[in-house]
Amino acid sequence: MARGTSVLIGSSVAASMIAGLVLAVPASTPRVTPDPSIRTGRALSHDVADVNLAWPAHGGAAVVVENAPWSTSALSLAAPRQNASAADVVPIASLTKMMTALVTLQALPLGRGERGPCLTISAHDVAHWRYDTETDQSNVKVAEGERLCEADLLTGLLIRSANNFADLLATMVSGSTDAFVAEMNREAALIAPHTTYVEPSGYEPGNVSTPLDQISVAQHLMAFPFAREVVARPRVTLPVAGVVESYTPFVGSHGVIGVKSGRTGPAGGCVVLAMRRSIRGHDVVVYSAVFSQFGGDVLAHAGAAGLALGTDALAHLEFRQLKVGQRVGSVTWGSQRVGLVVIRARPILSWRGDVLRLRFRVTARAHQQWRARTTIARVTINHVPYGELGVSSNVGTPSFWKAIW
Repeated sequence: MARGTSVLIGSSVAASMIAGLVLAVPASTPRVTPDPSIRTGRALSHDVADVNLAWPAHGGAAVVVENAPWSTSALSLAAPRQNASAADVVPIASLTKMMTALVTLQALPLGRGERGPCLTISAHDVAHWRYDTETDQSNVKVAEGERLCEADLLTGLLIRSANNFADLLATMVSGSTDAFVAEMNREAALIAPHTTYVEPSGYEPGNVSTPLDQISVAQHLMAFPFAREVVARPRVTLPVAGVVESYTPFVGSHGVIGVKSGRTGPAGGCVVLAMRRSIRGHDVVVYSAVFSQFGGDVLAHAGAAGLALGTDALAHLEFRQLKVGQRVGSVTWGSQRVGLVVIRARPILSWRGDVLRLRFRVTARAHQQWRARTTIARVTINHVPYGELGVSSNVGTPSFWKAIW
C-alpha cells in the first residue's frame, strides 16, 4: 500500500509539474512590423508626375501605354497623356478605316489562314476604282471578274488605305453603306465617344474624332490576330494590283508594328502608330496619335511626329517590382523574431517620377504557427496585387515538447 501510495502521489506531482510547464508558456499573438516603404497608413493613391513629352508643335496628340499587350502578366499604371489640342474634335481622314476594319472583323471574324466570304468585282466596282483614281483618292486596282475575299479587302484597306475596298466591305457586311455606317457609330458610342462617322473610307471631312478616341479604336482592332499580322507588314501582294507598299510610316522599323495613317485637305496628315519594345524583359506597346499636320508632305510630318512622341514616351517609362526574398519588415511572436520577406511580386509599369503609394494588409489569421513561404500579408496598389509577403522561417507558439525541453 505504501508503494502504491507513493506511485499515486508521484504521478500527481508529475502531472502538476507538467501542467505548470504548459501554463508557463506565454500566450501571445503575432506582431507584424513592415518597413516604412511598405506601411503607408493612407488610402490607395497614385501621384502622377509631370512628364514633358515630345509633343508636336501644332495639332492634337496623345500617348497610351499598353503593358504586356494581349496578356495580363503585368500591370500598367502609366496613365494616358495628351496635349492641350487633343480635346479638339477634328477630321481624321483614313484613320476612319480602323473602325471599318474593326466592325468587319466583329461581324465576320477571321481565324488563322481563313479567307472569309468572297465577292466578284463588277463593272460598277471597276468604274468606282477609276473614279477614285481620277479624284486622287487612295485605292487598289481591281478588274472585272476578279475574285476578292474578306481577307484581301481588309489587307488592301489597312495597308494601301483603299477607299474602294472600304465600300466593298461595307456592302459585304451590312448590305449597304448606310447600314454599315450606322454600325460604325454604334461601336464608336461604346469605345470612342467623341467620334462620328459619315462614310467608311475617311474621304469626307464629316468623319471626326480625337487622338485618344482613335487610339482606343486601334487597341480594339489590334486585339484581332488577323489585324495585328496585316498592319505589321511593310508591303503585301494583292491579286490584280500586285505588290503595294504600306502607307503607315515606319512600319517594320524603329519597333513600329502598325497601325494606320491618313491625309486629306481638311484633316492634314494624321497617324496612329503602335511601337513595341522590351523594357527589363517585359513587352510594352506605346500608341502615339498625332493629328492635323499641315504644310509640305503632311503624312511624312505626321509620321515623324508620331515616331518622336512614341520614342520619347518609351524613354519615360519604367518597371518597378519588389524583389523575391527581399526583407521588408519583421514578425515578432512571443520571444521569436523572424523576417518579413517578399515571396511573390508583380511588375508595375509607370511613368518615371510617378509616386506609387502602397497598401499593406495582414491577411493570415493568428493560428498557432505561421509557416515559411506561405502568404501572411499582401501589398496592393490601386486595389491591384503588387506583392505577397511571408515569414522567413516558421514562427509561432512553442510546442509542448519545446516548452518542457
